[in-house]
Amino acid sequence: MATTVAASVETLREMDKTPESLLPYIIDVVVGVYEGERSKDELPHGSGRCTFKNGSTYEGLWRDGYMHGQGTYVWVDGVQFKGDFHMNQIQGTGTFAWPNGDVYVGELRGGKRDGRGRMYLKAEGTCYDGEWLEGLKHGYGKLDYGMGKKYVGDWKEDLKDGNGMMTYKNGDVYNGQWSKGMKQGKGRMDYKETNSFYAGEWYADLPHGKGEQTWKDIGTKNPYLQTFNRYKGDFKEGMRDGQGTFFYATGASYKGDWSKNVKQGEGTFVYEDGTVYTGEFTQDRLPRRQNGDKGPGFSVRVDISDLIGESPDSKSNADLSNCILRFNSELRALYRKYSQVPVKSSKADDACSTSLLSEQIVELCKHHKLVNLDYQLCHARDVISAVCSKLLHTVDVHYFEDESASVLYKDLVEILVRIAFSKYHAIESLAQRFVTLVEQDILPKMGQDPQWHYLSEPSSNEEVFEVKNNHKDALKGLFDDLVGSNQTFEVNAKQLVKLLKAKGLLLVKPKPVVEEAAPEDETGGEEGAQAEEENVEAAKEENGEAKEENQEKAPETVEEEAPEQPVEGEDSDSAKEGEEAEAEAEEGKPSEEEGEEKCKLTLPLALKCFHVANFGSNQTREDIFESGSEEEVGFYQAAISMKYPEFVDSLMLCADLAFEDITFSEKFDKLMSAIIA
Repeated sequence: MATTVAASVETLREMDKTPESLLPYIIDVVVGVYEGERSKDELPHGSGRCTFKNGSTYEGLWRDGYMHGQGTYVWVDGVQFKGDFHMNQIQGTGTFAWPNGDVYVGELRGGKRDGRGRMYLKAEGTCYDGEWLEGLKHGYGKLDYGMGKKYVGDWKEDLKDGNGMMTYKNGDVYNGQWSKGMKQGKGRMDYKETNSFYAGEWYADLPHGKGEQTWKDIGTKNPYLQTFNRYKGDFKEGMRDGQGTFFYATGASYKGDWSKNVKQGEGTFVYEDGTVYTGEFTQDRLPRRQNGDKGPGFSVRVDISDLIGESPDSKSNADLSNCILRFNSELRALYRKYSQVPVKSSKADDACSTSLLSEQIVELCKHHKLVNLDYQLCHARDVISAVCSKLLHTVDVHYFEDESASVLYKDLVEILVRIAFSKYHAIESLAQRFVTLVEQDILPKMGQDPQWHYLSEPSSNEEVFEVKNNHKDALKGLFDDLVGSNQTFEVNAKQLVKLLKAKGLLLVKPKPVVEEAAPEDETGGEEGAQAEEENVEAAKEENGEAKEENQEKAPETVEEEAPEQPVEGEDSDSAKEGEEAEAEAEEGKPSEEEGEEKCKLTLPLALKCFHVANFGSNQTREDIFESGSEEEVGFYQAAISMKYPEFVDSLMLCADLAFEDITFSEKFDKLMSAIIA
């Protein structure tokens, strides 16, 4: 009996060997055999199995002669579909299976892949999982080619189009924009073999337009290889072409015309020693330098035009150039030396072996005593920040978070010139200021290795970085509160002393009143006075505040002791702090005993921490820390100003000395908990 049923159609295949789905309509054919339920009109209705005259079969649900509901259709060539039918059309969800092992599982509409689905091609070993539209990959999807190659991103009409990331078999990775199956727009390509990357504009699968290419570490310390070289400028059809700047890891640079990856045309080449050649380049050839003669095209260029204008010496520029060349070898050695040191402000892996970092210059300033109370590290940081802000890397002048900005050799020279200009301002000639800085500060310590670790407990750079990072938000908030409206973004040691005292983290020990106690003992003689003094000292060491001694003495003696406590240099503050210390001592024995167990930090130790953080461990002032007068101590506290990094280092050093028998991380956690509470 004839009825309207679905007919098989020949399976079509796309160009990429993926199978085409059924046509969106079903033609009338004559049924060979039908077995199953029927309607009152004798049409297939309910569950039934049909064998068509062309050999195809269908088994599943029917409605009024139409395949409708769940069913399985098998073509004569072995292709099988199992899933949803709607009025003789494949629509809904289901699974296509081909004899060669290809499989599609997902949504369909009008007989075509449409919606979310997964297609696996056995022969090619590829698998696409994502969105479809009318049988084509369209929308967001993941295509796994096998052997490590895969694409994740946007599709349009079966082609990569939009944003996506492609990982290649050799480990290369592209992440960016696509158009009609090709890399086009903005994107970044990381090349595994050369450990380099290109970031910029693309066209027709090639770098084209504005971009930047960087060669990272390739496991060699030879600075003349492409390690850490960087180019920024124009590209054409995958090659450097047009205007661009090439930065060499050695500190040299070229800025000018390029053609097919070579220097061609007008350009400026800055050598490692800061000398400059400007002129014509042909086929990438650099100008030759014979017998040390730099020729008419060479000159020394350091960007200090603002200083030259202020200097009273009209010949400063020429004189300074000669001085830089005079100390060129020593300054180059200085650059190489400090580019090798670890950076304690970031992870060790972030430090590079050939490029000097801004934070390494900070250590240079400390070790070579370029900073002192008259010219402090906060002033040097302002200079470093100003020079680094002209580079491609940006530096946060508030928190100095980007302390890994790379500094070229000529930029280090500029920083040293600017420091010399301010530190030795009494010298008239700018060139002589620079010579004084090099001869008095830099050269005497060239053969000495600086002390990089100030903590009593050896701690790795990773641990220091992790501790800082864990408390970053709290430290920034505390720093901002202390800075207030100060536009220089600095705090001084006096503020930190007040903070530590207020939080009970600084032991306040009154000075012994030996001279006034002696006259009261009219019968004891010298031996009695000496014995009493020894007892006083022993009691103070045991109880911190010498509470018992204060209670036994007459009221007038206690009043005389208060002003002699360590103060910060101001009479009103001294009286107030003396009262606060006395009030703390009266709060009860438990807090006194616990305070000594928890915290060992005294004012001399705290001042030493501030000094080390700001001037380095090689500049000690025990004469002030241990035995200085109240006036000297107060002046010293008010004189030290610090930026955010030294503020953090000061607290870290204080935590290290304040607590014992626990790890450094636990020490700093304890300190910050007390401050925040």
